[in-house]
Amino acid sequence: TRGRRAKVMPGPYVLVADADPFSLNLLEEACTTAGYEVLTALDGRQALELLARHPTMLVLLDAGLPEMSGQQVAEILKNEAELKVIPVLLAVGTGEKVAPADGTISKPYRVAEIQSRIRETLLTARDARRRARESVAPGGLGDRAQLLLSLEYEVTRACRFGQPLAVVVLRGGPSEELGPRLRGLLRVMDAVFVSTEDEVVAILPDTEAVGAQTALDRVLGDLAQPSLSAGVSLAPTEATAPAPLLDLARTRATA
Repeated sequence: TRGRRAKVMPGPYVLVADADPFSLNLLEEACTTAGYEVLTALDGRQALELLARHPTMLVLLDAGLPEMSGQQVAEILKNEAELKVIPVLLAVGTGEKVAPADGTISKPYRVAEIQSRIRETLLTARDARRRARESVAPGGLGDRAQLLLSLEYEVTRACRFGQPLAVVVLRGGPSEELGPRLRGLLRVMDAVFVSTEDEVVAILPDTEAVGAQTALDRVLGDLAQPSLSAGVSLAPTEATAPAPLLDLARTRATA
């Protein structure tokens, strides 16, 4: 299959890429057998195109892909703030060294290694997201790195269990002032992050559209600053991946 498989809640996917059709089929079957939804690509550019369109939880690339090598794709992902949270595994031959990546898989492929490396890497990524979220103390503010990791964790949770999630973006004032004030208006379970000098982002678990709008109205009414703009987006109804969810809230905050 070259593209996503049909399912009720699309993604997140494991993306595998190899120029050899036999090897690509082996990767796909190994992932499918292990219970993952799979996207497949024959070269680096196609892999990036799929990443741009579909929520992805892990990428497994042959380091020597044509058009754009697996290493080049990995470098692009690790240099993009909203993509670097996606774990990357590079498939390499004996003695071959690669960077940057979250790990490697040996070629020729072995099904057991493929499945165990993917499982281990996803568990490591999940633990990192959990630690990042827990590192934001109740009543405290997180930074941009913690925002991206926490958003990945919460969106995955919302999509997997069908639980509503809202993201609120607030712009138009110094974030060092907006952050604490926003924090004081939300629930303890909500998380607030300073994203830029003039942008604050809040993640509201278990919050549907009505609850998110109520919270937003309360925030804007209390802050009462004409220069402020705000936007809300919802998972999994409006987006099933962190980057599109955050982009949608940001777009609405500037509309």
